[in-house]
Amino acid sequence: MKELHELAGRDYRGTLSVGGLNAAGAKTTTIDMTHAYADKTLASLVRRFTMAEDGSVERADTYAFRRKPRALEEAFITFEPVRIAGGGRAAIVGRGRRKLVLAAPGTRGKFAAARLVEESKDARGDAIVTRITFVPSKLERQMTLAFTMR
Repeated sequence: MKELHELAGRDYRGTLSVGGLNAAGAKTTTIDMTHAYADKTLASLVRRFTMAEDGSVERADTYAFRRKPRALEEAFITFEPVRIAGGGRAAIVGRGRRKLVLAAPGTRGKFAAARLVEESKDARGDAIVTRITFVPSKLERQMTLAFTMR
């Protein structure tokens, strides 16, 4: 999998902008993360969070690569229990009324989850971190991966 690693220091940064905070309707936060990575194949990476009036949240990552990537994987982490549903089409985080459904509407691909027992040893108490991944089926030089959380 292609991994983009954020680097430390002044040269590796993102820029943040917000919209709609004091108005009716959706609220947005946009982070241009292009300069947070030293990967020469990445032309740009912009992440946008949109919170709808119904409380649902969409996270959309828009990538532009200088050449088509060989692999790409999106990752999320949680201390909550995770169940993969629909043959990998969604990840359900939490239980009962406190659950969150993570899906990638409009993008073919597969979710998976792995409990990180060794990596969790310094975590809070006996909690185990679960890493949720999404791998898109088709890769392009320019693409947007959008995830809904409701």
